[in-house]
Amino acid sequence: MLKLYLKQLRERFIAALEGFSDFEMSEGNPFRLKIADRNFIVFVKSLSPGYFKGSPDVSRIQLPMLRLADGDRRSTFIALGYDENNNSFVAWNPEKLEKRLNVRGNVSLYSRISIQKLPQPEDFNVGILNSGERFLAFHSSLLPVFFKKYQELFKEEVPFFVPFVEKNSIQKQAILTKVTDPSVLSEIMPMLRETRILDTAAKCFDHYSALYPAMSFSDWLAIAKNMHAQLISDQN
Repeated sequence: MLKLYLKQLRERFIAALEGFSDFEMSEGNPFRLKIADRNFIVFVKSLSPGYFKGSPDVSRIQLPMLRLADGDRRSTFIALGYDENNNSFVAWNPEKLEKRLNVRGNVSLYSRISIQKLPQPEDFNVGILNSGERFLAFHSSLLPVFFKKYQELFKEEVPFFVPFVEKNSIQKQAILTKVTDPSVLSEIMPMLRETRILDTAAKCFDHYSALYPAMSFSDWLAIAKNMHAQLISDQN
């Protein structure tokens, strides 16, 4: 996937909004957008491969820490990933995204390349990650429709399935510091013995990201590194 500079991304974004006769857009990234009498804060970034061994279909963008003014917090925050190869955008649920914004740096938002390859320009493709989180992929020509109907498009959320534990007990915990679930350990321990740190972090993210939305991929990577270090120490 091609990585575009901000100027190129803005050009793609503006060209896609030709369906609106009037809109106001500020400079920068994120930027303010007033469209259809609604106020948005939009962050757009080129999608890049997830670089997970064994998961070549995964793509992502990363959200840095974003400084928003008090007035901006009353606007709807929209994060968009752009796929230049397929001229398509990917979007995530703004309501759920708001809860993760600025909780910690470099929040990763994941997609699937196969979903980004759209069969028809008039369709919104719905993708579901292993965590149960939904995302939308759509041709750039549908960007005006997305801003008109984003609430309706994300209305039919699929409930998360939480195995082995009560949901309420997990929701009280914002950060996980150690993996103890036997079913997960049975999958990641062979990876750790082979020093597959990134694969271990990816497996943890896929399993737990819906339960611990405040944790970024770098958090799971730190846990994987600590577990590998402990494993080496135990063997010596």
